[in-house]
Amino acid sequence: PEAFDQIPGSAESSKGQQWYSLQGASDDDHPERVAAALPGFIATVRAWAEQFDMAWERVALAGFSQGAVMALEAVQAEPQLAGRVLAFSGAYASPPAHAPDQVSLHILHGQRDPVLPYQDQVTAARRLVQLGADVTADVLPDLGHELHAELIARAMEQLRTFVPARVWKAAMEAAKEQKLG
Repeated sequence: PEAFDQIPGSAESSKGQQWYSLQGASDDDHPERVAAALPGFIATVRAWAEQFDMAWERVALAGFSQGAVMALEAVQAEPQLAGRVLAFSGAYASPPAHAPDQVSLHILHGQRDPVLPYQDQVTAARRLVQLGADVTADVLPDLGHELHAELIARAMEQLRTFVPARVWKAAMEAAKEQKLG
């Protein structure tokens, strides 16, 4: 199916689409704002998957900035929502506590991002690897807080070539069984 340009039911601003208001927001209340918006986001993703008769494994969530925050947090909160996340210039609202089950996370960020520093995402990616997640992290120099063509090209390459650990493990087990059998 075609990708959507506008999210029905989202709050609008002159700078793009929002899932939650940033007016009066602080770092202290960011996790609560995200948590309050998650049920609607998750319901929307599930409704679209159902509308297009897509199994959750085939759903890929891509988001920029706040959309990336929502996609990352949604797969942390909701099992079997999506098989892939492409997070452009986003961040976790709270540090990840577990690896999302059967989800490949692709974090893409500009090194010169003045809005959401890339270092936080590198730290999150390292934590996710420690937790056993399938994760890639691409940080590109000379890019700021933007949905740049080079980041999109990296994301498309990840979608085409990244083999999730669960698929690799199953293939290795099958090969081992064939050798023994």
